[in-house]
Amino acid sequence: MKPFALLLFCAVLLPAPTWQARPPASPTDEVAIPIVDEAVSRVFCSPRWEPGPIVDQESFKKLREAECFSFLKKLDVDFSKHSLIAYRIRGDCMVHGSIKITRNDTLKKYTFVVTKYYGGCRAAGSSQGIVVIEKLRPDYAIENVEKEGQQGRGLGL
Repeated sequence: MKPFALLLFCAVLLPAPTWQARPPASPTDEVAIPIVDEAVSRVFCSPRWEPGPIVDQESFKKLREAECFSFLKKLDVDFSKHSLIAYRIRGDCMVHGSIKITRNDTLKKYTFVVTKYYGGCRAAGSSQGIVVIEKLRPDYAIENVEKEGQQGRGLGL
């Protein structure tokens, strides 16, 4: 009987342990990825402009050589440290947007969110650009998401 009384005494009087099991990773565990550099143009240049990652120096070099992509010449990219993601925003003649990139290590996924802000005119327009970010992890997927913000708001890209 004495061992049971001692166990009961310890359970009642001693504080409960403060450690807790770590909860499993959640699909909402996202890390914001900073944009290292960016080049933007409001001039529609070519239907050859494909949104998405630009994976190597040679592809980027060919793109930069085209006359209408001269705005890309300001970017000096080290492909051993950085990756490029091209985007296009289509809307009215004053359309602009903001970019947000996150990484989810649990899902092995990058999410590239473009929020589009209309300017209020009736003519068609677009904005296109490239962001420089940390080197993409090779086994991660990229999800592109386009949202619409309130008219006249945003960063004016």
